[in-house]
Amino acid sequence: MFTLTVIVFDVIALVWVGLKIYKKSKLNYPVGKYLALGLLMSAFGIFMYGIRSIVLQFEPFETMLKMDEIVYKIGTFVHISGCVLLVWFVYKEFAPRLFTKITAKPVLALLGFIAIAFGFFPLKTVVHQAPLEPTRFMMTSHPWEWPWVSSIFMYGFFIGSAIILGIFLYNALVTENKKKALIFGILTPVLIHFGIAGVSKPGTFPFSTQINWWIAILGLILLITTVFIAENRKRMVKAIMYGLGMSLLLSSAIACVFISPIFARIGYGIGAILVLKSFGMKIE
Repeated sequence: MFTLTVIVFDVIALVWVGLKIYKKSKLNYPVGKYLALGLLMSAFGIFMYGIRSIVLQFEPFETMLKMDEIVYKIGTFVHISGCVLLVWFVYKEFAPRLFTKITAKPVLALLGFIAIAFGFFPLKTVVHQAPLEPTRFMMTSHPWEWPWVSSIFMYGFFIGSAIILGIFLYNALVTENKKKALIFGILTPVLIHFGIAGVSKPGTFPFSTQINWWIAILGLILLITTVFIAENRKRMVKAIMYGLGMSLLLSSAIACVFISPIFARIGYGIGAILVLKSFGMKIE
C-alpha cells in the first residue's frame, strides 16, 4: 500500500500548505490566495488519483477502467488548472515586468491548452503493476492517442517549470550582479528540466538517456554553486527552496505521464514541503 500512503501524504501536505498560506494571505498578502488555490487544486487532483487507485483493485476490471478514465479526466483538468494558477502567481509576484510582458501570455495559454487536453482529448490506457509495491497493486497511465499532444505537454511543462525556477534564481542574484543573474537564472533551470524531460520521455531530445542524466546532474551542480557565489546566501537558499518547490509541482507531472504516477506523487510531496518552508522564511 505504498502508493496510497504517498497519495495520502501528498493530499494532506498540499491541503495543509494551501490552507496555511491562505490564512497568512488574508492578513497582508492578498495575491497569495492564488498560490493557496493552486495548491488546493493540485491536492484535489491527487486525491482523485487516490480514488482511481482504489477503484482499480476491484472487479469487474473493464467497468473499473471506464470509471478510472472519467475520474482521471476530472482530476487532471482541475490539477493542471491549478498549475496554471501557480505559474500566474510567480509571474505576478516575482517576474521582471518586461519578461512577463513578453512571455506570460503564451506560456499561460500553453498550460491552459494542456489542462483542456487532459480533460477532454482522447486517451490511451496503459495498465501495469505499481512500482515499489510488494503485493499486487494495479495502476494506470493515460498518455494521449495523439502523439503531438504528448509533445506539447512535455515542452509546455518543461518551459513552465524552468521559468519558475529561473525567475527565483534571477531575482536572488540580480541585485548583486546582473550578468551572473542572467547566466545562472537561464542555464541552471534549463539544464535541470532539459535532463528531467529527456529521462522521462526518451526521444524528446536527440541525446541518450545517460547523457540526459548528466545534463540534469550538471544543472543541479550549478544550482548548488549559486549558494556559494551569492553574497546573501540565506536569500539564495530561500530562492532555491521556493523555486524548486514550485517547479516540482509542475515538472513531476512529466514523470506521472511517461514513467509512473508514484514518482510524481513523491515529487509533489517534496514540492509542497519546500514551498511551505520557504514561504515562512524571513530574510534579513
